[in-house]
Amino acid sequence: MKEKDYDEKQVNQIIEEVNLQNQQNMKENEINLQKQRQANAILNNNLNKVFARAENDQAVDEELNNLQNQINIENPDANQNIQNNPVNNQNDIDQQINQLNEEIDRENADLLNQAIKNQQGPQNNNQNPKAIRPQDLDNAMNQAADNIQRSVNEGINKLNEQLRQRQQEQARQRQQEQERQRQQELQRQRQEVERLRRENQRKVREMRAQQERERERRAAERRQQESNAEFARNIYKTGRDNIVNRMNEGYGPVMKYYSPDDDYHIPEGLSREVVTAAVIGAAMDKSWLLDNASEQIAAAGSIENLQKKLIVDVMQDGPLDPTLFPIITSAFKRADAAVKSYERGDDSELKTYLEQYTNYSVLTVPQAQAADGIISSGYTPEQLSYKFCKEFAIDGPLHIEPDRNRFTEINKIKLTSYTKQLDSMKAAEQSKKRLINEVGRLTREQKEEIVADMLLDSYIANMATVQKKKLEDEVHRCRENAFLNMGLNEDTPDWNEYVNSTNGPYSDKAKDFSEAISKNTVSDFDVLLSTPNGRNWLKDQCIDKIKASEVYQNIVNSENPKTMIDNLMIADHLAEKGINALPDFKFSADIVEHTKGINDRNKPNLEAQITDINTDLFNIAFGNANAYHPITQNHMCMMDLSHKTMVSTASEINKMYQTIKKNDTLNGSKNYGDMKTALKELRDYTRELAKDPRPIGIKESHKYKIMVDKVNKLADHYLMNKEDINKPSSLEKVKGVREMKRRLLTSIKDINEAQKSTGVKISKELFGDRFMLLDMYSPSKSGFNPFYGDKYNKPESRIIHSGKCSGFTTDRTAGTSIAVMAMAASGRFSLEQLMDPTEAVEEKKAYYDEVIKTLKGGDDPANREKIARWIHDGRRVTDEMLDQKVKIINFKNADIYSDKNFVFALNMYNVRFDVEQEMFRVKDEYIKVAQESDPNFRDMNDAKVIWSPMLEIAQSMTKLRENAYEAATSRDNNSASIAASNLMANTEIIKKNLEFMDKKQEACKSIPVNEWFSDAEHAECGFISGTLSKSINDKADFENNPKLITSLLPKMVDGSLMKDTKYEPDYAKSKIKITSGFPSEESLRIEAENIEFLKKTDEAIKRLEDGQADYKNKKDFVTDSAYAIFGQMYRTAGMHTPIDAATGKKISLEEFMQKQLKSGVFEKSLKSRKNPKKFTDPKNIAKMAKDKKQIQKIITSHTDRNKERRAHRAARKNNVEHQNAL
Repeated sequence: MKEKDYDEKQVNQIIEEVNLQNQQNMKENEINLQKQRQANAILNNNLNKVFARAENDQAVDEELNNLQNQINIENPDANQNIQNNPVNNQNDIDQQINQLNEEIDRENADLLNQAIKNQQGPQNNNQNPKAIRPQDLDNAMNQAADNIQRSVNEGINKLNEQLRQRQQEQARQRQQEQERQRQQELQRQRQEVERLRRENQRKVREMRAQQERERERRAAERRQQESNAEFARNIYKTGRDNIVNRMNEGYGPVMKYYSPDDDYHIPEGLSREVVTAAVIGAAMDKSWLLDNASEQIAAAGSIENLQKKLIVDVMQDGPLDPTLFPIITSAFKRADAAVKSYERGDDSELKTYLEQYTNYSVLTVPQAQAADGIISSGYTPEQLSYKFCKEFAIDGPLHIEPDRNRFTEINKIKLTSYTKQLDSMKAAEQSKKRLINEVGRLTREQKEEIVADMLLDSYIANMATVQKKKLEDEVHRCRENAFLNMGLNEDTPDWNEYVNSTNGPYSDKAKDFSEAISKNTVSDFDVLLSTPNGRNWLKDQCIDKIKASEVYQNIVNSENPKTMIDNLMIADHLAEKGINALPDFKFSADIVEHTKGINDRNKPNLEAQITDINTDLFNIAFGNANAYHPITQNHMCMMDLSHKTMVSTASEINKMYQTIKKNDTLNGSKNYGDMKTALKELRDYTRELAKDPRPIGIKESHKYKIMVDKVNKLADHYLMNKEDINKPSSLEKVKGVREMKRRLLTSIKDINEAQKSTGVKISKELFGDRFMLLDMYSPSKSGFNPFYGDKYNKPESRIIHSGKCSGFTTDRTAGTSIAVMAMAASGRFSLEQLMDPTEAVEEKKAYYDEVIKTLKGGDDPANREKIARWIHDGRRVTDEMLDQKVKIINFKNADIYSDKNFVFALNMYNVRFDVEQEMFRVKDEYIKVAQESDPNFRDMNDAKVIWSPMLEIAQSMTKLRENAYEAATSRDNNSASIAASNLMANTEIIKKNLEFMDKKQEACKSIPVNEWFSDAEHAECGFISGTLSKSINDKADFENNPKLITSLLPKMVDGSLMKDTKYEPDYAKSKIKITSGFPSEESLRIEAENIEFLKKTDEAIKRLEDGQADYKNKKDFVTDSAYAIFGQMYRTAGMHTPIDAATGKKISLEEFMQKQLKSGVFEKSLKSRKNPKKFTDPKNIAKMAKDKKQIQKIITSHTDRNKERRAHRAARKNNVEHQNAL
């Protein structure tokens, strides 16, 4: 084709250069080219047919020969060269003609020259006798011309002949060349055809080989598939046999490890299975596991995983994890003890273990599933365990009922449904086995009946798989909504981790979602199946659809085991859809309505649990986010609970309320309205709190959290039940709710820490550094504790959950106190080393660890005796330590709280008080240990529990800060009054007991400290400590005057309010009788006003120091000056309350100042001496107020004037009396 295209271009070029006559040739060539293309197309088409139909080499050769003949017949000129055109040599001919014309021109020129010469002849006649005559000349010229013309004609003819001959020769040559080219083209085509023939033969051979290999591969594949299918059939058949056999073999796997030995004595009324169930229950005991299997719990990931491991690993084939043996061994021992107790008439312990097993089995039901489609392998260990538990614990001789608080209506429904699903699974597997083994012997009618029931049972057994997928979808939706409702979206950093991660805190919370949904929702299917006739109803509704199904027909029509197994496997796959495998299946309206009622009743619980999980997710995400993360933007985290913080919080909540209110509509939902109302209540509450200048109290912050929690739950309720939540008209409303929800949650996230911060601030303001050393050296502080280390840093790690030592309060301070006693008993440590947290840190960790482990093994008498010995010996050693320290403490020291000896002794008394409460938990062992050194020790009354005023001081010290915080912050008048009274009472108790210790120290230097105090003194101190607070509360009546409390706190703390108070015990009336010196209500009022006055004094002095710019009018300047001068006078004069000169009664500084301002005398005193029309510079007033000498002069002058006035009044009075006497 390429050469033909080239010929066509050559023809077009020739036509353009020569003339239009060649157009016909061009058309002919185009026709030839078209024929050539058609011929080539025919060639290609036939070649393709050849390749497609070729069966052997002979057929290929014959086809190609036929093709070549066809080409020769149909297109004989197909290979001619298009260049056969006569005009190709036209240029050569033109050149020859030009040469001939040049020759003629030269001959004509010669003739002309000759004629000219002849014409000149007469002039020379005399010289040429032979001159030619003119007539002859003419003739000669005519003859010459004729000759020339003839010569020209001959030349032209000759040239024409030569041209003709040349053209003929060229035509011949061209014809020869064309023939040669045609022969070459034919040869090339023959060679191409031959090459194609060989290529085709090669391809045919390869094609045949390929076909053969493909036939072999497909045959091998069919053989492999058939082999695999046969293997699968064998596996399936064997599996059905094994499944049914395992189901029929009973509880062998359960009894394998947990059953007692064959010779074990079984009491009457029990069975080996019941005892086995008790052993399992003992192994599942959470309390025991927490105390004794911490390593196994850590390895399993959680205690729930360990419990599952004790079921799954023990009841399945294969080697048992060696770490489980200690648990199982202990379970046998504890269950054996319970069985023996049962035999003695006490079944409580045995029931406890059976309840443990029952509760575990029941609580795992909501998320259980019976079969799992084609991979079902019969009863799993958990399924078998549940059936065992139900038969021998729940329905056994002791009739154990699950925990009613956990065994809800939904649990009961699912339990019943689950039981029937297991029965259906067993029935389905037995039917499959029979269909396979008896396919040739069963009649069609028998098969129809068996297959229908088998399919129904398969669908029932697989419904849990369907519901599990729905649960997974719902959990993912809840997890996603939790973060959407924080105002986050798919563009948020870490979004994928939030909603899709399978490990970590977010996935752990997803498990909580799953548990909450499982516990609070039930399906139509479970409700139906839990009814007595549930399966029968399903059969009535489904049997016709089952029999109409293709899978049913295929199984019934199976005539041999092969087709039967194939169709059963197909049926198993279909069964994974459960009842949904049947077209258009619907539950009855009654079942749907009943299910809805159950779910509606549990919906509040579900939403509350989901909200709690959402809040946990928020706190986790917020804690992991940086300052630029969307979740932290515009947060409302509280750093403290100060008035300033509450003002800001109230303002932000009001803005939120305005947004929520603006987004509401006239036809807004009730859910939205309820949330808005709750938000308004929160707004109003925070506004009230913001009006009070005090920090927020414990009760107030607690109420704030409750109100925020209410708004949050109602917001979630609205969002959970919002239809078309992404509807454009709802976007702003939903956005506002989500923003409000997120920001409110930030406000309570760290509120407990904010409360602690505020408490520290209040304590610092009121007590200064009084508690610094006491906190530093406390062995039971909650922060860094040298006894805990990393192992026991979390409170739950310190709890003793089970055994005879579970009563020890190790979640508080018992463990630390016993460890201190153990260390003291060793004799290796001083009091300083025991009390100083920086001393003997590693030893403290080791002792504490040993104490906790010993307590966890409290069922062992040796361990209980070890605890008792530590306490006994530790008390004896610390008695000596305290005796030495107490005798060297200076109880008169005003800075006694900075004395390490005093602080160490005080903390040790706290330890002793704590441990002497705990020692009664091992009293039998303690008596035994005490009798070793004192044979006369009979009972715990001989233990002589320590008492000292130091103990009263220590206990009051621990209460002071709590009292002060409550009194300073509580808005509840009664709570504030009680706290204030407690604060005053504990301050007084500390003061009196310090005086008491000082008195005893001087009188009893040679007597052991424990013998300083009589029982009567002990009783009196204890009585005062227990009753003084109530007497103060009754006397002060702070409840009706709550505003006094805040102002009087400094006076309560330093004890000055009670410095003149006298009181005595009134044992008959069980109260303290205040006899005198307690300030009256009027005195308390004046004292409170004076304290507030002094605060205004300091503020006024600061404003006066700033100068005149701060004063817009005379009144403000005069008032500030009065506060500054009178307040400083009060301080300088020894804080003596002013007395009204007219009445002689005490008045407050405020009242005194107002009288002075009213008289106008004070205002006149502020005038400038240089310019009486102007006031003195405010800075000079401030300077004078801070100058004690100047203030003292004012006081002296004022005192002198008062004396003069009193003397004058006395004289006038005497005169009046004298006149009256006359």
